[in-house]
Amino acid sequence: MQLDGYPDIEPATLAQLSLEKAVRPSAIGLRSETFDAKRWRSRMELAKDLLELLRRPSACYIATTMPNGSPHLTQTWVDTDGEHVLVNSVQGFLKVRNVQRDPRVAVAVSDPDNPMRYFQVRGRVIDVTTDGAAGHIEKLSQKYFGTPYPWSGGRDQVRVIIVIEPEKISGMG
Repeated sequence: MQLDGYPDIEPATLAQLSLEKAVRPSAIGLRSETFDAKRWRSRMELAKDLLELLRRPSACYIATTMPNGSPHLTQTWVDTDGEHVLVNSVQGFLKVRNVQRDPRVAVAVSDPDNPMRYFQVRGRVIDVTTDGAAGHIEKLSQKYFGTPYPWSGGRDQVRVIIVIEPEKISGMG
């Protein structure tokens, strides 16, 4: 790639250069897919209606990307800390391995009283942590079932919380 004032440099190097010089990527000829868009976006806030759904026992699906690029979709319980979407899983599960390799995800959350009302959140996983994850799954079990978590996989499972920073939010209904 040849740009005025820049020798033939790889796009990733140009993206880093644009970040270091605080220049919008388009100003040096980069397309949006060649730089880390997260650094250019202000933090996306979760809407009040979405926060309400995340705090209720709402149906949730998380899409991750397999190593070969194909999608992987699973139903899951969902929560929020008020800023991020939180998903609890087990260390070593496929969705956890997928987000550790490629942090881009999409989450769809629907209203339990009206499935035609839903929100879609596209974002990036910014953390996968074991801190508080066992207590978190107990909280989710109370929210969804009203009972303690059954630990069907055994108490030796290492629970993790997947923390998702929203980048785009849309909804219906």
